[in-house]
Amino acid sequence: MSDVPAQRPALTLPIKLAYGFGTVAFGVKTQLMGLLLLYYNQIVGLPPHWVSIGLAVTIFFDALWDPFIGQISDNWRSRWGRRHPFMYFAAIPAAVTLVALFNPPQGWSDGAITAYMIIMVIAAKATISLYEVPATALTPELAPAYHDRTQLLTFRYFFAIFASSAAAVMGWVIFLKDTVGPNGERVRGQLNPDGYGPYALVVGGLMIFSILVACLATQRFIPFLHKPAVRSVSVLDVIKEMLVTMSNRNFLVVSLSALFVGVGAGLSNGLNIYFQTYFWGMGSANLAFIVAGTMLGSLLALILAPLVSRLYGKKRACAILMGLALATALTPISLRLLGIIPPDMNGSSGLTAILLLDRTLYGAFATAAAILTASMIADVVEESQLATGRRSEGLLLSADNVLQKIAGSVASIIPGFLLLWVGMPEKAKPESLDPSVMTNLALLYLPATALFALMAISAIMFYRLDRAGHEANLAKLAEAAALGAVVVETEGGVDGSDLAAPGAKPV
Repeated sequence: MSDVPAQRPALTLPIKLAYGFGTVAFGVKTQLMGLLLLYYNQIVGLPPHWVSIGLAVTIFFDALWDPFIGQISDNWRSRWGRRHPFMYFAAIPAAVTLVALFNPPQGWSDGAITAYMIIMVIAAKATISLYEVPATALTPELAPAYHDRTQLLTFRYFFAIFASSAAAVMGWVIFLKDTVGPNGERVRGQLNPDGYGPYALVVGGLMIFSILVACLATQRFIPFLHKPAVRSVSVLDVIKEMLVTMSNRNFLVVSLSALFVGVGAGLSNGLNIYFQTYFWGMGSANLAFIVAGTMLGSLLALILAPLVSRLYGKKRACAILMGLALATALTPISLRLLGIIPPDMNGSSGLTAILLLDRTLYGAFATAAAILTASMIADVVEESQLATGRRSEGLLLSADNVLQKIAGSVASIIPGFLLLWVGMPEKAKPESLDPSVMTNLALLYLPATALFALMAISAIMFYRLDRAGHEANLAKLAEAAALGAVVVETEGGVDGSDLAAPGAKPV
């Protein structure tokens, strides 16, 4: 690593794809962990509110862990750079903890199983964050230009969504496919306990492979990435720096929007499988087709996000896409409640086609909106650097991510209590469940989802950094680096030594 090449490698399409491919680990993990409420409630047999509360307990860890990893990696110095040591280390532990989560001990009490679940969820989240936080933080350095980083983030989101959808299809078709019970009855695959262990093992292998691909593809850029100044600071100083960095106005409004998105996502993730199983009467074969819509939607988002961003700017484009995603998310359930989609269509090919179209449109709009949100936060990196003198990609991007996680974890309490409120029985059979249970659940779910989505759209409208502002920030940083001007005027008096070009000395 001491022999630095003369020229920075080009960010070619194969490298962009390999870097984006790393989010396969996050995508497949998210898909499998989205089944936790159903798995531990309907298969393991824990009360639904126990599972929801247990999952929500992990927010206390998330609130500290992701920003901590972001801050540490922002200031890490090694021959492997700031990010790659964490990324390489994460691969195997991230897979092992996920496998353990879906192989709980047998014969334990409900309380002991709940404690086991909480510990393994924390471990699974912690280890994937060791990869995801530093990897995401690479984006602003790999692609400094306004629209280039949107394209790079598009690949990351595409692979995450596509992998999550592909993992779902793999689950429904191979591991969780429908079977016939001992009395000739149909057993829906998502309620089959034997498929989850092998499913988690294959997903763990995919996680290791994707992480290593991204690490190896981006390793050649290490000599050209930012190197933080050598500093000796106290823990209190570190906390103060984190608070100053996260006080950026544009960062705060995007994070507030992400907070509302996270609450809505937590509510949706917890209840989607219940609606698919008990409201629509879907088996695993139907679900495989419906999930294919999300895969197609992620492909459309590859085109949609950059296109709409160039037409309207990131802020307006993001708000438009959020609104379209909300409309598509609410439409099918609303049509059923209005009687336009009759109950006798349950599990039919016609209903599958309707839900396939809905998932395709929702996947395109929601994924494109998420891409632009992440790109907007990435644009804050240079604005924050001018104000504080430090590059804090890891902290900014992880802090936004952790807000979504916290919101999602808090919201994950809601589905369990809603299920308890509407009288959802444990180990329920779709054919014998009272239809009023799911109707009442839908009447609670629809307005709550709409409320959080509208609050997210409202918050994003207060973002003020456009392309011209971002390019002006890049120009100021380039001028400072060229002149070796490392002192920046800030209210807090930060010396701004990180603005210096490599080798420049503080003045």
